[in-house]
Amino acid sequence: WYEQSLDEQSQSEAEALAEASSASDSDVSDWLTFEGRALPLNFSYPSDWQLWEGSTPLSDYIQIGDYVSKPQEDAFTGEVPGHKLEVTMYELFLEQPLEDWIRETDRNFFDFDSLIKDELVDGFPAKLDYIVLEDSTFATAYIPLGDGTGNVLTISLFGPETDPAEFQVLFLQILSTVHVKG
Repeated sequence: WYEQSLDEQSQSEAEALAEASSASDSDVSDWLTFEGRALPLNFSYPSDWQLWEGSTPLSDYIQIGDYVSKPQEDAFTGEVPGHKLEVTMYELFLEQPLEDWIRETDRNFFDFDSLIKDELVDGFPAKLDYIVLEDSTFATAYIPLGDGTGNVLTISLFGPETDPAEFQVLFLQILSTVHVKG
């Protein structure tokens, strides 16, 4: 696992996020558009990525990437050979604020706190969670739908980058194309 103190981790992630946020938007006009059937959203993704839709007893989900793993593979184990975007909907009835739940989950899984940022995604207040590991980076947008059901849409991007700024630019580009159907 990535050996870096929480202060160093937070500082480097904060610097990368600031750089990514200020980066000029690249043209996404040649990207493909995902039109959700089971999941209530549309968004764009790079045209050379592949799409896979599936479901489990807990949720419907999609995977899109320049590689697509087998459904039973854990995205957090082994080397990440390319980018993978996962989208799913969870019903979370939390007894604590969403940010506290995200931090607790990250601490339990990764043994450190991640950088969490407030952001609007298609007008919905969302929490963006960034984690930088030694050989990969990933980010998740948690978007509570505020429909009284506890539904939280999650959009996660996994990648091999050791350059968090480049990775975060891609993630923010994808999020900028999200439209939640209501």
